[in-house]
Amino acid sequence: MRCMIAFRTIFRLGLLLCLFVFLLFSMGLGEEHPDTREQYIVLATVRTDTIKKQLAEASAQGYRIVAGDAANNFLLLKKGQVSDRSDYRYFDNLFRGMKEAAAEGYRLLPDTLGTREYVVGGVMEKVAGSPRYEYEILDTVKTSNFQKDLADAAAEGWKLVGLQSEVRHYGVLERLNGRGSPAEHMSDYLQLATKRPSTIQREIDDAASRGYRVVGATAAEEMIVVLEGPAEVTPARYEYQVLSVARSGTLEKEINAAAARGFRVLPNTMSLFKKKSMLSFPSSDELAVVMEKDLTDSRTHEYKLLGTRRVSTLAKELNETVAQGFEVAGTMLSYQEQLILLERTSSK
Repeated sequence: MRCMIAFRTIFRLGLLLCLFVFLLFSMGLGEEHPDTREQYIVLATVRTDTIKKQLAEASAQGYRIVAGDAANNFLLLKKGQVSDRSDYRYFDNLFRGMKEAAAEGYRLLPDTLGTREYVVGGVMEKVAGSPRYEYEILDTVKTSNFQKDLADAAAEGWKLVGLQSEVRHYGVLERLNGRGSPAEHMSDYLQLATKRPSTIQREIDDAASRGYRVVGATAAEEMIVVLEGPAEVTPARYEYQVLSVARSGTLEKEINAAAARGFRVLPNTMSLFKKKSMLSFPSSDELAVVMEKDLTDSRTHEYKLLGTRRVSTLAKELNETVAQGFEVAGTMLSYQEQLILLERTSSK
C-alpha cells in the first residue's frame, strides 16, 4: 500500500514538473536570450515565432544577419549602426511566402539557407533602392532529374544561388524580375553527384581543367556539386579540395592544412554527408566541405571551427574568436550540434 502511495506521489510530481517546463517554453522563458552588448549574437530556439521576435528586436538595435540556418531556427548577427536597421522576412519554409515577399522587394540571403525533412528555409532582406528579384525552387528526389531541371531553368535566365539536400534535393534560383530567357544571361551548369568523395574529387578536377567553377555543393546520402562553365574558353584558374571526415576536430585540422597550401573554404558548401553501409549502424555520417584555390591569389587563410549545443557558450566563444581577427565564414548543422566556421587572412 505504501509503495502504491509513493508511486502516485512521484507520478504526480513528474506531471507537475512536465507542466512547469511546458509553461516556461510557452511563455518564452525557456529560451536563452542573447547579450546585445556583444559584437556578435546567436539566435537559436525550437520555436519559429520566438526567433522572429528576437530577430526583430536585434535588428532594431542595429544587428544584421551574417549567416544561419533558417530551417532549423539558427542565426548569427553582427552589430552595426542603428541607422542601418534592416527589414527582414524569416521563413522556416520558403515554399510559404517567398514569392510574395520577393514581389514586395525582399531579396534572399543565401547564407541563411537550411533544410530539414521536406522543407527549405531562409531569410529575405529588403534594401531600399535595390532592384527586384523573383525566385523558384527546384525540388526533386533524383539527382538525374535535378540536372535536367537546372539546365531548363538556366535557359530561361535563372541563376543558382543555393543548394540544399536532406530527404529531397533543393536548388534555389534567382533572376531579375521580368528578365526571362535572354541568351546573354544563360548559364552552363554541370552537376556532379556520387556517394564517394574520391570520385567527386576526380570529376571536379576534370571539370576545373576545362574552366568550370564550383558554385554550390551539398550532401545527404550523396555528395552533390554544381559547377558553372565559363562564357568563353579560358585557362584553368581554380583548383579544388574536397574534404569529408567524421570528427569536427579532424575537419578543422584538414581545412587548415589545405588552407596553408592556398585553398579557401567556399561559402555554403559545408554539409553532413550521411554515409550508410551494412557495417555501420545507424550510419557513419561525415562532415563535408569544398575548398577552392585561386591560382592568381597568393594569400593564405586560417580557420577555427566552433560547436556546442549551448547558445550562451557558443556566443561567448564566437566573440572571443572574433577578437582574434576572425570573421564568420559559414555554419552547418551536425549531429544536432550547430557548427560555426571562422576565417582570417594568415599573417604569414
